[in-house]
Amino acid sequence: MRRHALAPLVLTTAFLSFPTAYAAEGTSSAAQCSAPGEQSSVTHYIIASAAAVRAAPSASAELMGYAPIATQLEVACQQDGWLKVRADGMAYLAGWVRADLAGPEQPTRAATLDALRGVPVGNAAALRTQAERVLAFDPLDETNVETVLQVVRSVGDADLTQKLERRLAGLHAPTVARAQNEDKMLFAVSDNSLTPIATFADGKWSGYSWSDGDEETRKAGVRFATRYLASGHAYHFYTRGGLDGAVLAAGRQEVGCSSMSAKYKRAGGKPDTAGVAANFPLTERLADPDTALSDAQKRTALEVAGAQLKSYGVPAASMARLLRAPKEGEAGLAMSAIPSAGQTGLVISSLNFSEDAKGGYSFLFVMEPDKSGKYAITHRFFKKMKSDEDYNAYRLLAYADVDGDGEPELVLLYNGYELWRYEIFKRDGKGWKKLVEGGDGGC
Repeated sequence: MRRHALAPLVLTTAFLSFPTAYAAEGTSSAAQCSAPGEQSSVTHYIIASAAAVRAAPSASAELMGYAPIATQLEVACQQDGWLKVRADGMAYLAGWVRADLAGPEQPTRAATLDALRGVPVGNAAALRTQAERVLAFDPLDETNVETVLQVVRSVGDADLTQKLERRLAGLHAPTVARAQNEDKMLFAVSDNSLTPIATFADGKWSGYSWSDGDEETRKAGVRFATRYLASGHAYHFYTRGGLDGAVLAAGRQEVGCSSMSAKYKRAGGKPDTAGVAANFPLTERLADPDTALSDAQKRTALEVAGAQLKSYGVPAASMARLLRAPKEGEAGLAMSAIPSAGQTGLVISSLNFSEDAKGGYSFLFVMEPDKSGKYAITHRFFKKMKSDEDYNAYRLLAYADVDGDGEPELVLLYNGYELWRYEIFKRDGKGWKKLVEGGDGGC
């Protein structure tokens, strides 16, 4: 029977509908840009809720990106009320910031909250400005919003109270609304990252990838992050074959590698789990409940995997390491249930290096029952690795109906030596074929 999710409340990315940056009493000891001689940088911090970084010292200049409150800036010089900066920890975000939005002291949430509590009653503009600064420290944290809401209620600002109440409701149950300038996008949700995999157009998926190549590519990356990864941007979340609420982007993260990803948070306080996210509906079907594998299924999976590994010539000692239950903190052996013609299929994978890291084995097998209930491998990956630089491994991220045919696809994470990507496989007769891949990254 087809199931439908309840219609959630709306969450907007401009949470309180206030301007992004606010006037502040910023001061700078940076030298004038036109001053002769050698210049040394000074350290400043964003003291507004967020500040626009522009390509030139002008409010009409090209937007390079946004730096949130407390971001450390390396200031090269100042000119006409603007600072020439590079944002620390935000790769390639460099340009010009209004001087009144930065200062030499790094703001803290505690001090900013104290300032909010100290705003005189009746000063609505200051109350809004200070409230947004507190919220900017953790814009997706419901407790943070509740704290600000209590202060605002206590001073009787009804308009701001209503806006904060809507924001709090939106964090708990957001509505996904794709803007007109947004492509249809699919994201991987795993390992504390929301990573774009593919775009959908003309009835098919095309892989998305990004690299920190030339200047234009970097600018395109900033535009993408501003559009799709802004804090509070909501996406449908799918796992175990169906819809399981929403995830909220929390701003692009810098991981020191060539990648495009954001931190994220499950809406409504749901527990974190891997899956895929999209800015348009993939299916109305709700996610299957978690399926626990029986001991008999696990034994069967190990037997089938062992027979396959033996046919590849894997020595008994290596096979024992590949098929043993992992210790806490190890990647090791993993088994997951997937639907298969009304029965339970399995995905089993493992990775094992020798203790001296000179080589090892990796595999991923998709096993599905035949009419008699016996498991057969319908998709396989196997790799004998000669060194850690020969590293190759797959693991199941989730299964979800990505192409809308009513059948779930397998979403796999591939890891190689200092690189990764996501691959989606759809059923092809008795086997599986690749539908799309993307989300490439590397160090």
